[in-house]
Amino acid sequence: MQTLRNKLIALAAVGVLAVIGSMMNSHPATAQPKTTPAGAAPVNIVNTAADPVPVALNGTATVALNGTANVNVTNATPIAVRDANDPLKTPFSKSFPFLGGDFDDSAGPATTFQVPANQRLEIEFVSCQGVISSTSQPPTGLTFDFRVGFFDSTTSGVFELVARDAFQRPGSMEPTWATFSKVLLHVPAGGSLFLQAARSATGSLWGAGCTVQGYTITVP
Repeated sequence: MQTLRNKLIALAAVGVLAVIGSMMNSHPATAQPKTTPAGAAPVNIVNTAADPVPVALNGTATVALNGTANVNVTNATPIAVRDANDPLKTPFSKSFPFLGGDFDDSAGPATTFQVPANQRLEIEFVSCQGVISSTSQPPTGLTFDFRVGFFDSTTSGVFELVARDAFQRPGSMEPTWATFSKVLLHVPAGGSLFLQAARSATGSLWGAGCTVQGYTITVP
């Protein structure tokens, strides 16, 4: 009887130890993270606005401007412009140099320019200058007269400018006479523009030139 009791106690002790051992060796299951191939791990970079990460654009992108931006256009040749309010107008500017001679109060040879048959020329500004080939004091009262006009088969017109006072250009000792005026001269399509200069006294050889500015209008 005593022997049976001792065996039951031993079996009970072994059972208790087995339960305790199983409890000590048990661990909660943990999900393993997904394996990412080498070289392709995601990276999260956090930078402040004062220390941005430099990037390079690959391909094309659309840029949105917030506010007003300054645009600088660089062209090897001048850009043709038109009056936005009248697309038929094209700015016109042309210089006409011409030589005079030893004339006594008479005009030198005229320089002409023919307006295309499909355009009308409107002249708004004329600037002219004359010069004599002398470094001495110019004659008192010497003036240059400039005539800017037009003619065609039926009409003609002329505008006259007078340069009365001489001055010396920077870097040149030759006396120069200059004049500038706002005009309104209509040269019809196919008509001819002419420019002419005259000196009021004899003396040294002289030369002159004019620049006219305005616009052309395409006509039907």
